[in-house]
Amino acid sequence: MSFSKALLGLAATAIFSSLASAQTVSCIAQPTDTPALRDNGVTERVGDLKIVCTGGVPTAAGVAVPSFNLQIFTSPAVNITSRVLGGDVSEALLLIDEPAAGIQTLCGSDNTPSSTAAAGVCTTNGTGNGIGVYDGTAKSANTVGRPNAFVGRQVGNNSIVWNGIPFDPPGTGPARVLRLTNLRVNASQLNNVRGGATSVNVIISTTSAGVANSIQVPIGNPAPTVGIAQTPMDFSATSASFLQCESQNYPGGALATSLTSQFSLTFSERFASALRRRSAAVPSDITAVPTPTESNILSSTQLFETESGFYKIGGSGWNLNQFGFSFTASTTNLGLASSGTRLLARFKNLPSGATLYAANHGKLLGINSTVPAANQVGEVHGTLTDANGGGSYSSVGSATGFTAIAPVSGTGTFTWEVINADTTVTERVSVPLALAYLANTSNNLPTLGSATADGQLAPLSTSAVASATANIPRFVEDTANNGKTLFTINACRSNLLFPFVVNGSGYETGMAIVNTTKDPFGTQSQTGNCTVTYYGKSGSSDVCLTQQSNKSITGGQFLAWTLGGGGDVPATPNFTGYAIAQCNFQYGHGFAFISDTLVQKVSHGYLALVMDDPLSDRGKRTGSKSETLNN
Repeated sequence: MSFSKALLGLAATAIFSSLASAQTVSCIAQPTDTPALRDNGVTERVGDLKIVCTGGVPTAAGVAVPSFNLQIFTSPAVNITSRVLGGDVSEALLLIDEPAAGIQTLCGSDNTPSSTAAAGVCTTNGTGNGIGVYDGTAKSANTVGRPNAFVGRQVGNNSIVWNGIPFDPPGTGPARVLRLTNLRVNASQLNNVRGGATSVNVIISTTSAGVANSIQVPIGNPAPTVGIAQTPMDFSATSASFLQCESQNYPGGALATSLTSQFSLTFSERFASALRRRSAAVPSDITAVPTPTESNILSSTQLFETESGFYKIGGSGWNLNQFGFSFTASTTNLGLASSGTRLLARFKNLPSGATLYAANHGKLLGINSTVPAANQVGEVHGTLTDANGGGSYSSVGSATGFTAIAPVSGTGTFTWEVINADTTVTERVSVPLALAYLANTSNNLPTLGSATADGQLAPLSTSAVASATANIPRFVEDTANNGKTLFTINACRSNLLFPFVVNGSGYETGMAIVNTTKDPFGTQSQTGNCTVTYYGKSGSSDVCLTQQSNKSITGGQFLAWTLGGGGDVPATPNFTGYAIAQCNFQYGHGFAFISDTLVQKVSHGYLALVMDDPLSDRGKRTGSKSETLNN
């Protein structure tokens, strides 16, 4: 064969190979983002998927575009929890050619009604060069409809399918882009280890539509990673201790008009986007959630800065009145979250006779900051909700106020919603708390004990699958954030040490304890009994003996007894050692007098030692400062 003929053969082969390549559709799937997913979130929005297709032969002008089916599955097989619009119709969308906001048109809307017996399946015609096939043109008597948005249908807990999607190969023109958006998954099913990271993938399967006019659309990289589940939040509480006999936030016997905060709760993000506002609408009032605005510009980062996803306010070309199903499917809430992230505090073992108050408002600060940076805009505000933090937003009041917690059987809740957040900064919010009560020790109020707090992302829910009515977002409890000690109410007591007492060998000890809560300084008079425990020897044996006073004593009264003969406290004869008296009132003082019972006329008296710490704020009782009363 001559060289010229060989060269012509090679050229022909290259041309035919090039033509064959151009006639073959090639598609590659890639995530637009791999966002951090909250690992206790049930409706976590994963990154959008873009399927970029090139090659093939565009459909001739006026000829029906061929169709294919696309189905996705999660891996691991966690539930897909995108909102259900009605029946099995999902808010998960397939958008073609990145349509601009003004031309987004939904298959099944008034503009482009379903064009076959299969509800939600639309046909369209080619343009000859693959350009303008999905420009959103409305169907009319002389014009074929050109929808560019298609709703998916839920088929099993972890799968969504789009059937009969018209696909026109782009040929040598601009690449054809298929975007899958509004995909939500139940990240709590990943069982991510606290502090760890677990990925979730989406597996893409395509088949020809199974009708005469079908096409095969093979996908490269058919299982991309679309999100990484992580622990979203830490919760802590600063604890405080109170005495039952000392009123709190009741100056002069009346509830304070301005409460004094005594302790707080802190919710801390572990990554910057854990706390999110509801929609793209920027609030002008830090105590109110604004009316949602659209987030349908596909290049916008706001798609991942809020709880909502791709959201377009309904209207011409964006409703499902002609969807053809036997049930109602509305696009009103397509992509729109029910609320922003909420913070739920659950308070347990709240005492009777006292009221806990929570601050209505909190400011989000950088995780290690005490003041906000200039660009930090985060705010949370209290909202009336059900016990799990669910329901529509309803402000509890002003930004500077407190709201009383109304407990049921000792348990109460309070919920704050994120009004705004800075998703470029890892933030925390500390919300002040206050306790108020009027001391009533004669009736043992407030009741003694420790209260605890749980802190959770909310709303909490047991709904683990796709739903038409359950909250978005919703979460399961992170038990590591439960049971933080909040405050303790202790009894008012005096602990007195009598360092040496004796009965026997010719000696006797007399003792007295006085309750000095009755005074000219306005101290509330208290009543209580005393328990006296003796440590030492009875005869030659080591003993520990406890005696209960025979009566309670009120302010201004006293107990008196002798070790061998008794009195207001039963006798403990033939004893040598020391005694500790525990009295159920705050200001107790004691005196002991040892004398001989023979004729030596030997005696000695001393004050019992006060074993308790000094009052933290000196002069609290008398209004003046003086030497601490130690014994």
